[in-house]
Amino acid sequence: MQFWQHAIGVEGAASGAPAEPFECTFEEAQDWCNFVVLRPEWLPADCRVGKLTARAETPEHASSLRGIVQGEGRAFRLKQFYMDWWIPTSSDTNLTAPGRPFVAAGIVGYFGRDYRGQDAACIHRFRALLELSVLEGQFREEELTAFFENLQPAVPDAVEQLARLPFARISYHARKGPGQGRPWNSDLISGCHWTTDRTVLESEFSSAQIYYPRQVAARYEFDSVGTRHEPASRHWEYQLLFRDCETLTDSLWLRAVGEETEKILWISPGLDRRMGIRLRPVELRNRTVRLGSISEPYGERVAQWIENGVALEAHARASLHLRESNFISFLDSLSAE
Repeated sequence: MQFWQHAIGVEGAASGAPAEPFECTFEEAQDWCNFVVLRPEWLPADCRVGKLTARAETPEHASSLRGIVQGEGRAFRLKQFYMDWWIPTSSDTNLTAPGRPFVAAGIVGYFGRDYRGQDAACIHRFRALLELSVLEGQFREEELTAFFENLQPAVPDAVEQLARLPFARISYHARKGPGQGRPWNSDLISGCHWTTDRTVLESEFSSAQIYYPRQVAARYEFDSVGTRHEPASRHWEYQLLFRDCETLTDSLWLRAVGEETEKILWISPGLDRRMGIRLRPVELRNRTVRLGSISEPYGERVAQWIENGVALEAHARASLHLRESNFISFLDSLSAE
């Protein structure tokens, strides 16, 4: 696997990545992608894999892989990429409304409709985000679930060399440095400086501003921290990411922002409906929060509150292994460093 030989933001990496998308095999694509490229080991009986097109990462854009699965009068498109420009716990980025949960290979995904009104599905595997859209005909949900269930790494070494790395190292935007993210031009995640060194919290923020969990669900460990300071807008923030070390996909994300900032991210009424989350006040032992979830029993779970002049927001990706009680314990264990 040769990805790191020409990765953006890596000292000594060679330049010269293809500027335009190119046809390739699954194995060839892995050399240009910062996520584990997945290849299907099962297809519906009438189907075959059609054209594959990879996009290498360049200073202008991140990497991705698109492929078509074609059958008799039916076809779907699968896009694979590393999603690092929006809330990292999001499980349904290509769906226009809350979807129907399903489980494949121990990961929770969602069926629904995409922004073109097509039947669609979304799931993560080995930290790669997979967006599927039906282009023609129909596929049973059982067929699509089996397809996702039987995706395997095209290059097995990529799991160790990519999927097990922390966000601060694998993320295109983290390596490139703070700026606008694509495709939505959001800087929610990409506007931060990311590192695996927790001590930046102590050097950049006062102890009263730093909230860190004393209790994290089993299997979850600290992954990365992002920080941002924008004096012109009186904005400061930090973000903490925790990851399930077994699935390599499920995650917890905490964002803390100065209450006086002009950039507090609260879930607006429109986004509340889009995400299907109704936040309700819940009194915990140490604080009161607004708590909600997209679906039960899996999540995605969300909490928001203001405490001591700090606005906090926490998200937990939909998971088989993190229930509401685990999320509440995480929230209630947060304390100033």
